[in-house]
Amino acid sequence: SLREGSLLHVAGQRSEDAAAAHQALEVLTAYAEGVNAYMGGEDYVRPLELMAVGREPQNWTIEDSLVIMDLSSYLGLASLNEEAEEVLASAVNSTSDLPS
Repeated sequence: SLREGSLLHVAGQRSEDAAAAHQALEVLTAYAEGVNAYMGGEDYVRPLELMAVGREPQNWTIEDSLVIMDLSSYLGLASLNEEAEEVLASAVNSTSDLPS
């Protein structure tokens, strides 16, 4: 499949990487199936944000999980970058207070 091919391409062609890609695909597939089962269940309540705009949720896909993981990584890196900038600014400010 296209999804499996993409994961295998990213992992490379080494057998241990291919095995890890297959395992990741199985986990992501099971997660998507679980999310979709919950959304199709009796206890599911459509999120307020979707109700406000009159939309129904779409089925969750493996790609949705990958996008969320990428976004989380990006936001984590952005947060680390912001913290690094604050530390650097603090260091610069503290050295400018030193007597010459």
